[in-house]
Amino acid sequence: MSHEFETGMVVRDQAWHGLATVLQDSPTVKEGIKAAELEWEVACCPMTAVIDTGIVTVDGFKAVIRKSDNSILGVVSDKYVPLQNEEAFGWFQPFLDKGLCDLESAGSLKKGKHVWVLAKIREGEMDVSPGDSVTGYLLLSTAHDGSRAVTVALTPIRVVCWNTLSFAFSLSDKDEQLTRRGRSVRIVHSKQMKSQLKAVQEQIDLTKKQMEGVISGAQILRKRQIGATEYYKFLESVYAPEREAMREELDKVRAFYKSKKNSKPAREEAFAQMQLLEEKIAKPFKKDSALSILVSLLESGPGAEMAGKTLWGAVSAVTHFEEHIKPGSNEVRLHSSWFGGTVGQNREKAYAVAAAMV
Repeated sequence: MSHEFETGMVVRDQAWHGLATVLQDSPTVKEGIKAAELEWEVACCPMTAVIDTGIVTVDGFKAVIRKSDNSILGVVSDKYVPLQNEEAFGWFQPFLDKGLCDLESAGSLKKGKHVWVLAKIREGEMDVSPGDSVTGYLLLSTAHDGSRAVTVALTPIRVVCWNTLSFAFSLSDKDEQLTRRGRSVRIVHSKQMKSQLKAVQEQIDLTKKQMEGVISGAQILRKRQIGATEYYKFLESVYAPEREAMREELDKVRAFYKSKKNSKPAREEAFAQMQLLEEKIAKPFKKDSALSILVSLLESGPGAEMAGKTLWGAVSAVTHFEEHIKPGSNEVRLHSSWFGGTVGQNREKAYAVAAAMV
């Protein structure tokens, strides 16, 4: 497993990923860049290839180079425009000037290929229930290797366990070139990137009303009690949704087998298919150790006493397992959570399944 984390900073309390330099106070943009060791820049350079007749230029592509050590971060199209780390930090300046948020964390992953900056929204904390608070954060991430668009996301985090939530925020999106997925806005690394980032900056409303929908959704989930059987089905829907289709197929095959209208050979074939499906469904969809952890998280995990045996507790258990306990390093889980991976995907599934169960 490659080492994901390179450098970073976090304010006061060490973040859930357990990485980065800890600062006592929220930094300025300049201080944040320095503390996170992100003062370096990238440059785009023409690419060449060595052939029998000499060296030729590779048309249509260029290499992204980190100027501090000349390391190659990625190969991109000639239309790619980088977002420098200083520009990523500077994007938050208007919000800092207005006292709407504070820089909280920043860092570099995958040897500089991916960079993020996270700011805490000052008026973004609200309670799902007494003592169970959720705080809003503003996340900007960029990929110097060209693998991802610049992403701006309003990210709610449950304080008691530092779990990232997956409720969708509403972002005003007047620019047709901006693409939106859930609570985030994604902007392609192009000549229009800076103007589009400016447009997003002007549209985002960092006030408590942005959190109202999040809290309302969490409270709805908290009211919905679930038992052991329902929790198992919930987990099954998150981690093995194909099993529901298998059950539907089993019902059809069983009905075919029971029908006297069908020939004996056909019914015998259906019976064999029934047995095969029943064996597959009877097998645990996840390792016993993982299932045991997920069950214990619902019953006694961080914040379980406040969430109770509810759908709110269920999605919190899955999120905590994915972000804190799932096999792999903290660096890998962080990257998978914020930069697109199974952690984020399973978290999204958990909320979707819970919403359907409500």
